Amino acid sequence: QQLAQGYKEFLPELDYCQFNDCSHDRDKGCAVRAAVESGKISLIRYERFLKLTQKMSKGQEKLR
Repeated sequence: QQLAQGYKEFLPELDYCQFNDCSHDRDKGCAVRAAVESGKISLIRYERFLKLTQKMSKGQEKLR
């Protein structure tokens, strides 16, 4: 969630996701994904966000 807040173009959309713990990846009712699909958020920036999210997730798995 903190990573998403680092993307200024995501900020207006974050409060409109259907669930508070939305990962902004495959979650139903994701306002960020909807903004990407409508062209409001750049697909390139969104894909970069997803890559960083995956890297962070893999890094945390290694720490366990």
